[in-house]
Amino acid sequence: MSSRQRSSTTTTESTGITAPEVSSAQLGSYVGRTVSLTVKILQLLGDRAIIEACDGGQLEVSLRSCPDVHLSNPYAYIKCHVNGPNAVTLLSAKDLGNLNFPVGLVDEMVKMTHEPRFKEYFWGNKKAQ
Repeated sequence: MSSRQRSSTTTTESTGITAPEVSSAQLGSYVGRTVSLTVKILQLLGDRAIIEACDGGQLEVSLRSCPDVHLSNPYAYIKCHVNGPNAVTLLSAKDLGNLNFPVGLVDEMVKMTHEPRFKEYFWGNKKAQ
């Protein structure tokens, strides 16, 4: 991969699972798979949370599989299993802090990584998923 290319997927270190970065609009195409999302935490409700993805879509996240993860700041980068178009199960999370995070820029990046004309820059020779 050249210095101009950026991977559009992340790999979960403990499991080796590849997790493409997606928006809420793309979740329906990833049911049963692991994905990454940049999100804003809207509401914590015990063992679940309501989040807003980078494209503004709201999702419900099950927190049962990660009882030690505490989502205390508004922004996070999460890896999750997609249960349906509006529901995911949290696998891991990274706190992005309490700043005014540029989610609009993240949404544009996600759109570009899935656009066929840019796949070479983000996915290398792999087919965009």
